[in-house]
Amino acid sequence: MQFCYIIRFFNHILPFYYLTQSVIADYNQGLTGGRPIDLTARQGRKEEMERCYPICLDVDSRRCIVVGGGQVAQRKVLSLVACAASVRIISPSLTIALEKLASEGKVEHIDRVYQPGDLKGAFLVVAATDDKSLNRSVVEEAKKRGVLHNVADTPGECSFFVPAVLRRGHLTIAVSTDGKVPALASLLRKKLEEIFDERKYTEITAFLSEARTQLMAKTESPEKRKESLYTLANMLLEGESVAEAREFLKQVLESEAVD
Repeated sequence: MQFCYIIRFFNHILPFYYLTQSVIADYNQGLTGGRPIDLTARQGRKEEMERCYPICLDVDSRRCIVVGGGQVAQRKVLSLVACAASVRIISPSLTIALEKLASEGKVEHIDRVYQPGDLKGAFLVVAATDDKSLNRSVVEEAKKRGVLHNVADTPGECSFFVPAVLRRGHLTIAVSTDGKVPALASLLRKKLEEIFDERKYTEITAFLSEARTQLMAKTESPEKRKESLYTLANMLLEGESVAEAREFLKQVLESEAVD
């Protein structure tokens, strides 16, 4: 049974592999006139490639600071607000969109340039100004305080990178090049939008989340819960409807009641 799952999973991943190769080829063609890019030709090679540990970070109600008020800062702020972070912007000027967020009380605005000490109590900080010296000062304080830090377009100064993200309901797909080639990550994300239909995967993830809750409550065996969830997920990925999957779930739960 597990072998069957692996084969099905491989069949879903294989098209993405070829998609990735296609996007890289297109990117190489446009950037270098056809000469391939060696993405590993950097100091440290293997060590540098493996230094990033992918995680999903819970920033709900945590103090997240963005230093800067331009378009780059705006993108960072909007993504943090969408994840329910407690956002503080430090900048003497803001974009119209950021001014609106501040006036609505959705973010806090400190109307001045960054000063040492501003990172007290912060969970993470993003430095998004055009002033490299200022950004460096932000990083120095962040390191002293143990605050996660990101500097826009300066991967060498970052303790974390923000990937290109595609969301479909409870499904989050993140694409990262460890800060090396963000344009490639962005292109891949756009290609993935064509593959992962928003309505379909929002419905699928909502149903599977509900199914998992019911199975956790009514199925004692961890192995049976896992097997049932794998079966449900594979049914939906193979093209069967949510209604058909729901009927299968009903049968599983009824069999548990009889047992």
